[in-house]
Amino acid sequence: MKFASNGPVKLAYDERGQGKPLFLISGYGARAAHWGENFLNLMAEDCRVFSMDNRGTGESDRPKEPWTMADMAADVISTMNESGLSRVNVSGLSMGGMIAQELAINYPERVSTLTLISTSTGGLSEIPGEPGIADALFNPDQNQPVKKMLEGIWRSLCAPEFFEVPGNLEECIRLDLEKPTHPHTLDIQQKAIQRADFSSLVSQINVPTLIVGGDKDRLIPPTNSKKLAELTPNSRLVIIKNCGHIISLEKPRELAENMLQFLAEHSASGA
Repeated sequence: MKFASNGPVKLAYDERGQGKPLFLISGYGARAAHWGENFLNLMAEDCRVFSMDNRGTGESDRPKEPWTMADMAADVISTMNESGLSRVNVSGLSMGGMIAQELAINYPERVSTLTLISTSTGGLSEIPGEPGIADALFNPDQNQPVKKMLEGIWRSLCAPEFFEVPGNLEECIRLDLEKPTHPHTLDIQQKAIQRADFSSLVSQINVPTLIVGGDKDRLIPPTNSKKLAELTPNSRLVIIKNCGHIISLEKPRELAENMLQFLAEHSASGA
């Protein structure tokens, strides 16, 4: 991992590949590694890929004071500055997609293209997921063994077909246990998600935007992706079949192919 800083906050990030700069922003409780090695390496075949541990996760600092979606967007800008990047292609998954919206709206001169994965605008216009799915993620039963609790979370997030492949569930749990995200971070991130509402702002986004959803996403149903595409100018919608919420892990090649085609059509050098 490399390190940048936003004021006193140290930020860890991975960099790999050569080519068009692409900045990946992780979701709730996730760090850079949660994008999955398969997806990261596929993107690195044609891009200079940056994937950051959001503040409070992985090897990044965990401030005591609460932070906001705007703070996490500023972390991306700080990392770009220290890496000598004036503009990048930005992609965010779930909460990371909300941070990406914040970036495109408030730092439009720094964003070449936008890819929004398994996300929504937030606010009252968000279409809720299946009953109990959000609770499984945000309020899991802490009385059960940790591995059992994590298994329940992952099974609620991903399509059942993903776990028919031997080793997939074990790898997901390993990612969580390797560098667990502190409850303090989870609480702050949850509050940031609850406060986010870009429904009246995404019409301001002025860069080419790819919106990707999974047809079996039970947390952020694909109706949200369709709504986001309706509200966002110059956007393209892709719904991936037999896929849940964590598309980069479940369908890495299909996601990479869609993103690389989109970037080939629209991205600038960004350096």
